[in-house]
Amino acid sequence: GAFKVYTNGANERLRITSDGHAYFNTCVGIGSTVPRQKFDVIGKQVITDTGGDVLKLESTVNTSRTTLKFVTDGNDWEIGARGSAGEPNNAFYIYDNAASEYRTVINPSGYVGMGTAAPGAPVHVRSDANNMIMLESTDRHSTMYLIDSIGSSFIQNDSGELRFGVGGAGGTAGGET
Repeated sequence: GAFKVYTNGANERLRITSDGHAYFNTCVGIGSTVPRQKFDVIGKQVITDTGGDVLKLESTVNTSRTTLKFVTDGNDWEIGARGSAGEPNNAFYIYDNAASEYRTVINPSGYVGMGTAAPGAPVHVRSDANNMIMLESTDRHSTMYLIDSIGSSFIQNDSGELRFGVGGAGGTAGGET
């Protein structure tokens, strides 16, 4: 048997089965007497598990998205994933709700786009700013390596002096002073 609660004599609102599962046919509020959605929690939460999926968010509509929204008294942000017919398709993203812009997108190929929802390279940065990428070192050297299967090259800032060089075997960095 099951424990059941009805309203108006006919509308089942709550069922607790003999194996302990609960079914709610209404909105549930924890810390709220007027739930705004199917499940509305006001206050801090802790989710603990010993392994596996701790929290799973799922959308079964291919044009939809699954999101976590961060709502503040300032800018609101969304982290989510789009469905196979969503735009951008099958992508993981960070969305700026105030600007209505995708700030970062990772597509199914693993390409990362910043300032674009359609990255066309492993790292694709799009901006109307003059300073597009800043690499900052707290040491006196700041080095960027370009490495392929044959060899390597580098660009280095050494105390304000710009250096270019080659060195290192395929797949390794090297050659800088």
